[in-house]
Amino acid sequence: MDKKCTQMYDNLETWNRELSKKEQEHAASEQRLWEVKWQLATAKKSPFVKWLKRKTGRNAVADSRYSLTDEKIADDLAAYRYHLYQLGFTERVIADLKRLVEEAEEERLKRGAAWELCRWFAGKKTETGARQALEYLPAAIQGMEDQLFLHQAAMLKADCLRVLGYQEEAENLMGKAAETGVNPSFISFLPKERGIGQTNREPSNRHFDVVIVSDFRLSADKLQEILENIHVNHEQGLTTGLLQKDIYDFRLPREMNPALQEKLKEGSVHLAKHNEHISCELLLIRHPKVLEEKQVSMPEIRPRMVRVIMDELPEDRDLRYSLRRCSRNLQTFADKQARWHPVDEKMKSILTTGEYRELKYIKLASDPWKAKDGMSSYPAFLEHWLVKTIEGS
Repeated sequence: MDKKCTQMYDNLETWNRELSKKEQEHAASEQRLWEVKWQLATAKKSPFVKWLKRKTGRNAVADSRYSLTDEKIADDLAAYRYHLYQLGFTERVIADLKRLVEEAEEERLKRGAAWELCRWFAGKKTETGARQALEYLPAAIQGMEDQLFLHQAAMLKADCLRVLGYQEEAENLMGKAAETGVNPSFISFLPKERGIGQTNREPSNRHFDVVIVSDFRLSADKLQEILENIHVNHEQGLTTGLLQKDIYDFRLPREMNPALQEKLKEGSVHLAKHNEHISCELLLIRHPKVLEEKQVSMPEIRPRMVRVIMDELPEDRDLRYSLRRCSRNLQTFADKQARWHPVDEKMKSILTTGEYRELKYIKLASDPWKAKDGMSSYPAFLEHWLVKTIEGS
């Protein structure tokens, strides 16, 4: 009898583990389904896709550069271009595009990714860039019959040949392209967005008491405490700078949250620009995921002290991040070690009692950001960190 009970107990344990595993798989599948539906809905609302629909007069996207007819592929490539040229996620986007060229099963997506790499590397106007562009060109034109696109590819190749010193070969290639009847002078293979970091303006210097770093495109509920921090700073006569650092997420809107835009119009805060040298007493970083990817064209910032507010756990569903990557990128970004504050007692308890191996890469503060009653401790933190420092100087 005891043997049967033991066997039954073991079976129950096994079934329970299997059930738990299946429930986790089901939850993951539901999350992935939600993400796919969200991406599809976002793609359909994209201004880029709407513009192409008006241009072609039909629902399918007809992008002559790739001869694409699939809205999702065209919108994905447009999103990569935006994050590469406008937001400056150079390292991450180039890595993603290379991965698509190597691994994508959809030939149109692979071809489009290769063409984006060609344009990016050719736009550098360097010998290394020209060689890299020519390396991806065969994948970009494979199977293409659209003459306009092929002429663009010929122009790109000729430009790369010139950079490499093959003037005669470049002229011969252009002559062959001209024989088709298409004037290559009106074909532009370089993106109009190009120009990040190519400014001749002298950098300006500005100092703020507090600089808040976050992705100000997030929803109002995630930015509410930032608005409260701005109000507290204003009440205490402290100057506040906002530094936009983007999260690498195609689902986020391109515009800053209206509530922050209103603060900028009021003049209670100021937006740091990419060509500035910024100094501050306190650098306050909200939502650690903004640190996970390197981003070019950021202001040079030199803070006296740095605090990171862990608004979400590292494994958060929407804003998952790696403490190791974030800590490394923050050191490069601010050139200073930061203290990381759990947002509340609950998060502190989870972090300190759970198996978070990456905690060794950060300096975890002993005090959570919020008091035990859930109220913000920001005014008290300011009194302790900043005001006394300024009064004593």
